[in-house]
Amino acid sequence: MFIIKLNKRIDIIKWISFFLIIVIFLLYVIPIPINKVYNALEIKLDDSSYIVKCQVKVCGKYYKNLFTKDVFDGQIIVSDYKLTNEKMRKVYFLKDGCPLEYYHDTGRYDNN
Repeated sequence: MFIIKLNKRIDIIKWISFFLIIVIFLLYVIPIPINKVYNALEIKLDDSSYIVKCQVKVCGKYYKNLFTKDVFDGQIIVSDYKLTNEKMRKVYFLKDGCPLEYYHDTGRYDNN
C-alpha cells in the first residue's frame, strides 16, 4: 500500500516537472507580440517652456532569450519624426541601454 502511494507521488512529480519544462521552453521560444500606443511629451532640457504632445507607437515582437540578450524586432514610431517610420534594426537589450537604429534610403546609389 505504501509503495503504491509512493509510485503515484513519483508519477505526479514527473508529470508536473515535464509540464514545467514545456512551459519554460515555450516561454523562451514563442515571441511576445507587442502593439501599443503611448501618449508622450517632448521636452527640451535647455528650454523649460518647450512642451509638445506626441505619440509613441510600438509594434513588433519581443523575444525573451535564456542564454543570450533579449531582442525586440519591430518598429518604434514617434509622431512628427518621419525617420522613425523607416525600417528599424533589431534592438538588443543591454545593461547600459541600447541605441535605436533606423535604415534611411536617400534614393541615391553610387555605382563606382
